Amino acid sequence: MGRALDVVMTVAVDAGGRIELASARPAAADTGCNEMCASSADGCGFLKQFGDCNEAIGLTLQEAALRDWDPAPSGCFCTEGDRRHKWRNVFQTLHYTVTHLRR
Repeated sequence: MGRALDVVMTVAVDAGGRIELASARPAAADTGCNEMCASSADGCGFLKQFGDCNEAIGLTLQEAALRDWDPAPSGCFCTEGDRRHKWRNVFQTLHYTVTHLRR
């Protein structure tokens, strides 16, 4: 049961530390995104339509990392909660990394 998803999640932050871009796309070697039930066998098109995290635009990494995202911890990107779970993990990882690199 299940397929591995290989997704590239990209975050761009401006000079002031605010998120400008948060987008997701299948990696070049991905074999699982087309198998997600909500993708209708078009993982690339699905993530193009639903993979971005526009609600994080304008937030700092800290704000995004500590925000209550109301996540649904599933392996896929099919629902908003599933996507929020993954984005929360990305923002928390980036925030931790940036915070600890400054020391």
